[in-house]
Amino acid sequence: MNQAEKDLYNPDYGAYPEYKSAFDTLEGMIKKVISDHGKLKGIKLSPKLEWGSALIDGVNKNMTAKYLSDSIRQQLSAIETQGNHVAFLWLDVQAAWYAYYNAVGAYNYTLRHDYNASDDELVGIREPSKETPTPLYFCYGSCDQLFETASAAQVSHQVYCPEKHGSSGTTGVTFYACSGSCGRSAEHWRVCGGTCGNKYAPKRINRGQGNYSYVADSPHYVKCEKKVYDFWNPNATCGEEYYTCQYSTCPKSNTHWSGSTPPQPTDNTPNCQDCTSHCSSPCSCTNSGTCNGTVVDNTPNCSGCTSHCSSPCSCSDSGTCNGTVAAPPPPPPEPEPPTLVACGARGWTGCTTLVSSRTEHKVESCSSCGKTYWTCSQYASNHTSEKECRYTECGNTWKKCGRAPSCEKPYRKRNGLKCWAK
Repeated sequence: MNQAEKDLYNPDYGAYPEYKSAFDTLEGMIKKVISDHGKLKGIKLSPKLEWGSALIDGVNKNMTAKYLSDSIRQQLSAIETQGNHVAFLWLDVQAAWYAYYNAVGAYNYTLRHDYNASDDELVGIREPSKETPTPLYFCYGSCDQLFETASAAQVSHQVYCPEKHGSSGTTGVTFYACSGSCGRSAEHWRVCGGTCGNKYAPKRINRGQGNYSYVADSPHYVKCEKKVYDFWNPNATCGEEYYTCQYSTCPKSNTHWSGSTPPQPTDNTPNCQDCTSHCSSPCSCTNSGTCNGTVVDNTPNCSGCTSHCSSPCSCSDSGTCNGTVAAPPPPPPEPEPPTLVACGARGWTGCTTLVSSRTEHKVESCSSCGKTYWTCSQYASNHTSEKECRYTECGNTWKKCGRAPSCEKPYRKRNGLKCWAK
C-alpha cells in the first residue's frame, strides 16, 4: 500500500507530480502565446509621422508582426505536442490511482473484518484531480466559444446534414450547428410537386461568373408538345405543364388535334327557320318542325271564338259561334317565355351560353375579311377590334382577321412593307 502511494504521489518519481509539472509547463506556454497574440493585435502604424519616419516605423512594425506571427505558429505547434504529452501522463496517473485505491481497499478490508477496526482507524485516501488548461482555440464555426485543442475546436460543433445534395445526391455534408443551417441547403433534393411524394435533385442553373442557382425539378414534371388550333399560328403547341404522377394525360388534351390541317368549326343550325333539321329549298315546315310540309294555321277567324265562324262574327260566352256576347272576352294568357337552347357555336369557337335562338350570336359576315363569325367566340375580337400602326406618321388601322395594309411611312411604303401593330 505504501509503495502504491509513492508510485502515485512521490515528488521525485510519482505519476501525479510528473503530470502536474507537465501541465504547468503547458499552461505557461498557453499564457505566453495569448500574450504574444495580444501584442500582435496591438501593432498599428503611425500615420502622423513624416513620410521617411513613417516608412521606417512601418518596416519595423511589420518585422515585429512577422516575428510574432512566426513565433505564434511555432508556439501553437509546441502546445499541441505538449498537450498530447500531458494527456498520456494523465493515463499513467489513472493507472497508479487504481493500484493505490485497490491496495488501500484491501488493507481497510483486513482491518475491519479481522480486527474489528472502527471507521476512524481505517486509512483515508485522496483522489488526484485532473487539471483543465486555459482554452485557446476558437470554434471553427461562427461562435466565439474556446476549446483546449484545435481538433476539439474543429469538430465539437460540427454536425452532419441528413439531406441529399446536388445532382450526385451527396450525403454526409458537414456544417457548424452554431452557424445555422447547412451551407448547401439550396442543393437539397426537393419533393415532387405531384402526388408521388418522392424527392428529386434540383436543377442547377449557371448564372455566370461562377454563380449558380437551384430550382425544383422532377422527371414527372413535363410540358405537353401536342398541336392545338391557333388562327394566327398553325404550328402552335399546347405548352401545358403538368405532373405525370398526378394526371395520366395532359389536362388540356381536349384541345389537341392531329393531322396536317386543323379541324374547322361546324354549324349544325337548320337552314330553314322553325325547322328542326336541314330542308331542301324552298323551305317550309309543318307545325311539328319537319321539312316540306304545309303550315296549318288553326287560329279562329273571329275574336273570342274557339273555332272558325261564318260572317258576321259573334260568339257566346262559351266561345261558340253566332251567340250573344254578354261580356268582353277574357284577356289572352301571358305568353310563355321562350325556351332557351344551346348556342350553335361549337368546336374551336365554343360557347356555353343558353340563348333563345341557336343563331343569336352568329354574324353573317365580317366587313374586313368576308368571313362569318360568332360574337360569343373567343376570337370575335379579331373581327371587331382594330389595330393601329405603330408608326405615328402612318395612321392606318385594320382588323386582326384581315391582312395588314401597306404602311404609309415613306420608307416602308416605298419598299412595299406592311404595317406593324402597336
